[in-house]
Amino acid sequence: MRKLLISLAAAASMLSIAAPASAQWYPQPAPYAGGYGGYGGYSTPAATQEFQARLQRIRAHVQELGMRGLISPWQVQRFQREADATDRQMWRKARHGLSYGDRMSVNERIARLQQAVEMTARGNMGDGRRYGW
Repeated sequence: MRKLLISLAAAASMLSIAAPASAQWYPQPAPYAGGYGGYGGYSTPAATQEFQARLQRIRAHVQELGMRGLISPWQVQRFQREADATDRQMWRKARHGLSYGDRMSVNERIARLQQAVEMTARGNMGDGRRYGW
């Protein structure tokens, strides 16, 4: 009986010593960027909002150019359709967070749209700066 009580007391004391150490919170290390590069691999809603704001600025610029007569109505519609397609692509990919590659794809598509709008507007001004040359 004595051996049983001593072993139970030893087990209880070991458990009481180990319990506080295991109850402490320890932050888990972040994975190495998830294989995507950047900070953690997936974007936050702020990145999606930034893309959304850039697309809205492009849409407003296209509307302004159309109202001033610098681009034709069919060009306005074409650029608006491209902006809408880019927006749909971004939201489809952002359903579970944009990966680094998705962010680069959307960013490149927005940059190409913005460049196309600027080149078309310059080309239609008639000042010889067609296609940025």
